[in-house]
Amino acid sequence: MPTLSLNQVTVRYDGEPRPAIGSTSLTLDTGDFVVLTGRSGCGKTSLLNVAAGFITPSSGTAGIDGRSIATPGADRAVVFQNDALFPWLSARDNVSFALRMRGVPKAERDRRADELLERVRLPKAGGNAGHRDRLRPALCRWRAGPVDQGGQRLYRRPGGTRRRHLRRRAGMSALFRPMARPDLERLAPFDTELSDHDRPDALSVPWSRPAPEPTRSKRWSVRWISVATIIVVLAAWALTAALGIVSPVFLPSPAAVTAKFVSVATEGFVDSTLLEHLGVSLARVFAALIASLIVGVPVGIAIGMSTVGRGIFDPLLEFLRPIPPLAYLPLIIIWFGIGEPSKVLVIAIAMLAPIALSTAAGVKGVNRERINAARSLGATRRQVLAHVVLPSALPSILTGLRIALGTGWTTLVAAELIAATQGLGFMIQSAAQFLVTDVVIMGIVVIAGVAFLLEFAIRRIEAVLVPWAGRD
Repeated sequence: MPTLSLNQVTVRYDGEPRPAIGSTSLTLDTGDFVVLTGRSGCGKTSLLNVAAGFITPSSGTAGIDGRSIATPGADRAVVFQNDALFPWLSARDNVSFALRMRGVPKAERDRRADELLERVRLPKAGGNAGHRDRLRPALCRWRAGPVDQGGQRLYRRPGGTRRRHLRRRAGMSALFRPMARPDLERLAPFDTELSDHDRPDALSVPWSRPAPEPTRSKRWSVRWISVATIIVVLAAWALTAALGIVSPVFLPSPAAVTAKFVSVATEGFVDSTLLEHLGVSLARVFAALIASLIVGVPVGIAIGMSTVGRGIFDPLLEFLRPIPPLAYLPLIIIWFGIGEPSKVLVIAIAMLAPIALSTAAGVKGVNRERINAARSLGATRRQVLAHVVLPSALPSILTGLRIALGTGWTTLVAAELIAATQGLGFMIQSAAQFLVTDVVIMGIVVIAGVAFLLEFAIRRIEAVLVPWAGRD
């Protein structure tokens, strides 16, 4: 019985007048090595995708070991042309991905991954700065997964091997079932040794190219230009106040605002100190942020992954997104009263759309080949979501979080109009009613300063959690 059998397979894509593959048949037995050549667009990749189970033929049948091919499976391995590695994982974790999906203990899968990386001269974490060496972990990942189950395998020869010139000239793809224990070193491009300098630490991301060093002007830099701008603005403000161009009632001097800052911080304003006002406002904003993340991330995933989810949630978000908080504030008061939940809810509604839409954009942008790689390594739909989709979308989710925090701070003043007794927005509103302009300006500066610190903190978090973003 043939190991792999494609019988009169035809593949048609929506909107295309001609089929990508027309009535093609192919049978492979154990040990066969087949090379598919042809011009770009002739159907080589489509044929491989049918054998891998990534697409279903429009007509004809595909089978492996007498079973119909309906979905990807761990009995076939795929090495993609662009390697389809997971940049949020180290080389070792990429190699052991299939073992992790099968529940193999960490110690055992690390031992197996290290053994395979050593065989292709990438000890421990492995890796190199060059594109060629991205293929070594990809080859090891293929070897660590389906091979150990004794199943049949599908191999698509990537660029960068010793025969890469054939692929470039003829668009070569290869499909074969190797021997019982293929010589991994014969397949891997190992003809150059790595120096100690080229070998990164085991916890690094070996295929993320370092960001290019920014070019700095010999005379000026962005930082010094920003500092100079702030100094000029403060000087103009101080000069305007000193010359009496504007009444101190409407524009107090920087010294007066600084003095009021010290006064409110120590003695308080409207029965609370500055720290107490700040603490209450931060609690409201972060409570709203948590609520919007709990709702917004699943909604974004549903929009990005499901036609039904997109049909349900897209119109609601597009309706809600342009409405200013002051427009729905009276309705929130009518429905939920004037207590603390109403304040948090107003801020959370304003934060919801940025988080959901950013998450949806991140999910839609997930590299399809990475999803297919995970499926071919035996990952279930839930595992694909947890180990591929969410890590891929994490940079977009963090971007949405940054936008949402900015939106939350701008909504804070409106939220604290609801019978509040503490908070930065309440302090500013109370000061404005009595023309205490120095407190108003002080409150604005504090809100801006806190927003800047939060933005800086999130960017630091991004640098730690997603160092590979933008370099993949």
